[in-house]
Amino acid sequence: MKILTLAKYSPEAIKGMVENPMSRAKAVSAVFEGAGVRVHSIDFCLGDWDVVLIAEAESMDKYTAVILTVVSSGAIDDWKTYPLISDEEFTKGMQKANELVSASAYKKPN
Repeated sequence: MKILTLAKYSPEAIKGMVENPMSRAKAVSAVFEGAGVRVHSIDFCLGDWDVVLIAEAESMDKYTAVILTVVSSGAIDDWKTYPLISDEEFTKGMQKANELVSASAYKKPN
């Protein structure tokens, strides 16, 4: 499953990065890859979030373990994680919803 994570660095982490510039993508990728989670991309942005990470894991619990390892370091102040749905999966979901709607007598409340 593909997963999107948005993360915000802690002020201490930003201070450390300014004092000792180095590739954060390489450092984070090594942790993820070492735990068997494939990193598709790590990009940076300015604004509400600092990091946009797209990864792929066999299961959410495996991904959770890796992201909590990074967060527990104190480098991340806030994060949000979203499982991504492929076009194929989304299309299957629409087809199943169509079947349920067709077979259902459910009516919305007035």
